[in-house]
Amino acid sequence: MCDIDRIKSAVSKEVGEEVFFIEHNDLHINRSVGWHKDRLNGKTRAFEKTNPWTSVNGETMKIFKVNIYLQDHKIKKNGLIVKEGSHLSSSMNAGSIIPIESEVGDLVLFDQRITHQARTATSNDRVLICFGFGVKNIFFDEFKAGTIFRQEQQSRR
Repeated sequence: MCDIDRIKSAVSKEVGEEVFFIEHNDLHINRSVGWHKDRLNGKTRAFEKTNPWTSVNGETMKIFKVNIYLQDHKIKKNGLIVKEGSHLSSSMNAGSIIPIESEVGDLVLFDQRITHQARTATSNDRVLICFGFGVKNIFFDEFKAGTIFRQEQQSRR
């Protein structure tokens, strides 16, 4: 059973600051998307008033995703792939490609600005649960508002 408070505590410890749930969670089953960064898109981009790669009064965007993997991706190599260091740039081309070889039950924490993708999955061989957390600041407030808007739009479908 997933204990969100334990996950929140572990993320806070890892990033060195208290984080809060940002009202973002998903269940992914064989979902494959090309290279992207987890930022507000489509109509939700209107909530992103502050560029995620800027600093405002000394604060920067500190929004993180935790993926909990329910399959072994060490053997099949069909899990998460990131571009190392790409969270520091808005460019989709920055960074060296690194596959993340996760095992069943692994929690993978990453900055949502990192360029990433999942390898193509078939026949229920890629299932994960993800949660969003962030350090409270202007970036947190904007992302949370956009996330709530997106989820309200999705639930109306």
